[in-house]
Amino acid sequence: LYLTYNQLKSLPPRVFDSLTKLTILYLHSNQL
Repeated sequence: LYLTYNQLKSLPPRVFDSLTKLTILYLHSNQL
């Protein structure tokens, strides 16, 4: 999941929030 900063800025806040949560969950699951 590699997006440029401009692409992130163009995303709706809800989509950005969801992506952030998914990324955090993904990272946590990899640490287990």
